[in-house]
Amino acid sequence: DGPSALEAFTAASADFDVVMTDMTMPKMTGEDLAQKIKAIRPDIPVILCTGFARDLNPEEAKARGISGYLKKPAQLSELSQMMRRVLDEAKR
Repeated sequence: DGPSALEAFTAASADFDVVMTDMTMPKMTGEDLAQKIKAIRPDIPVILCTGFARDLNPEEAKARGISGYLKKPAQLSELSQMMRRVLDEAKR
């Protein structure tokens, strides 16, 4: 769930290179988790996965600081390309 993920990130934020979250999770949305994580470490790339997000599209996600937006079901190749892109962009 979102609070557990946030707790794990908070305890060891320097150990993370990227965060990938689902939009729909128990107790906290992926978007809320992303915002809380970015408040701790603004430089961390966040990938948001969603099967259906009426309130958020890729452009809005980017405007809110989310590095990557992945629609489910996603192919492994899409995930690996997204991961590589956000990690490369974070190095700049």
